[in-house]
Amino acid sequence: MNDKRRRKLRTAITFLDNANTIIRDVLDEERDALDNWPESLQESAKYIESEDACDTLDEVVEYITDAREMLHEVSH
Repeated sequence: MNDKRRRKLRTAITFLDNANTIIRDVLDEERDALDNWPESLQESAKYIESEDACDTLDEVVEYITDAREMLHEVSH
C-alpha cells in the first residue's frame, strides 16, 4: 500500500476515534440517566428502551474499536 492510501486510512481511523468518543459520551449520559430513574419506573417501557439503547451503543463501540484496530493493522 502506498503512503497516500495509508494517510487516507489514518484519516479514517481518526474519524472512528472521534465517533467512538461521541458515542461513549452519549452512552455515559444515558447510563447516568438510567441510574437516576426512580425504582418504581424501572420496569416501564421507556426505561427498558433506554436499557436497550445502552446495550446497542455498547455494541457499536465494540464494532468501531474492532474496525479501527483492523484499519490500523492494514495501514502499517
